[in-house]
Amino acid sequence: MHQEREAARLKQQQDELLRQKAEVLARQQQEETARLKQEELRHIAHQKEQQLKQQREAHERLCLEQKRILEEQKRQEEARKLEEQRKEMEKVRAIREQQSRKQREAREAFNVMKEKADSFPIPIHLAGCHTLTKLVNHLPFPSLYLPYTNNLKCETIGLPRIGPTQKEVLIQAVEAISQIEISDVLVVFNKFFC
Repeated sequence: MHQEREAARLKQQQDELLRQKAEVLARQQQEETARLKQEELRHIAHQKEQQLKQQREAHERLCLEQKRILEEQKRQEEARKLEEQRKEMEKVRAIREQQSRKQREAREAFNVMKEKADSFPIPIHLAGCHTLTKLVNHLPFPSLYLPYTNNLKCETIGLPRIGPTQKEVLIQAVEAISQIEISDVLVVFNKFFC
């Protein structure tokens, strides 16, 4: 019986050792499982953090790209406006140069005409025409108004055509002719034709 007790005690000790070992193994497994879970959670959290970081970086890159595109568009718009202003200024400058060239040409033509007109003696009359042989090329017949004009004119008076609708003009002409003194006409006639 002593042996049975001893065997029971040994068996009990072995069972206790097995139970303790099982508890230790279970505890180790639980700790390992908890550690693995924590590592997995840390890994998942790290992955999420990396994803968020990548998303933030992508968003920042997108914002920077949009900013760069907007700045480029602004620069292009400003360059286009400057080019349009430059073209407008060139057009204005070309128009001004053309106007100044036309004015210069007109002044030169006026000066040439004035020199030609000034080259003839003033007052000119029929008595002096026979000595001016070159005058025939420019002035076929002397004008009463030659001293006061730059254009060389000849005395050509055509009859005005007065239509039925120009009665006021006709009345004014008749009144103007009626106010002319004959002595003035005779003086001018004697001056140029006698």
